[in-house]
Amino acid sequence: MKTDIFNFFNPQSNEDSLSLLKNCISDKIKLQAVEEGKIQAFSCFLDNKFAAKKFYLSQDKVSFDLTKKYSFCIKVINKIYFFKSQIFEDTKGIYLNDEICIHELRRRKDTRFDLPSEWRQSCLVYQNIKRAPKLNARIINISWSGIRVEVEPQLPEFKMNQEIQFAVQIHKRAEVLCHGVIKYIKKNKNSGPVLGIEFIKLNRLSENKIQNFCEDLLRYFVLKQKNLT
Repeated sequence: MKTDIFNFFNPQSNEDSLSLLKNCISDKIKLQAVEEGKIQAFSCFLDNKFAAKKFYLSQDKVSFDLTKKYSFCIKVINKIYFFKSQIFEDTKGIYLNDEICIHELRRRKDTRFDLPSEWRQSCLVYQNIKRAPKLNARIINISWSGIRVEVEPQLPEFKMNQEIQFAVQIHKRAEVLCHGVIKYIKKNKNSGPVLGIEFIKLNRLSENKIQNFCEDLLRYFVLKQKNLT
């Protein structure tokens, strides 16, 4: 990552963390959970069972491995929260204890995420807004506001402030067609140029897909952190 996203995590007090978990119960807010060592997230809910210092998890269509630690993501309106926890079990079911420190992500549009080498990706860059001709590109990093790609050698050359279209696909998400304006160009002797592109003219669907890309990457890097507990 070009920017350390963990500079933007704001730890919540124990009181605020417990209050958020109680709101998840009362408002039936969905949690996204990922098992340690895996990437795929699944949804779960906190059950309304009552016990002191315990938050029970609904086991409907969900199976937890009690020997593993899990990373949880909570989305409340425009805010995103993360925490890690072990899962415990008693006669009433599986639960989280109340010793949880939840971190709020202070999301910034310029936080850039490098793509993991093992993730599938594709990018086609069109040299004009008529979508022809098209060039293959490699995605270097992406943020909520833009993307950096290395384009195969081409003629004519790209220009600063040039508007282009490009199609992006990352990991398991569907492809999205974007409009952008070139804000950065780095020429290379032995390869094509690196372009820094700012997203423009995005519709709601495209914005949501880019947000999904970034949140997938954010979750990936959160899971790799050992100190977010």
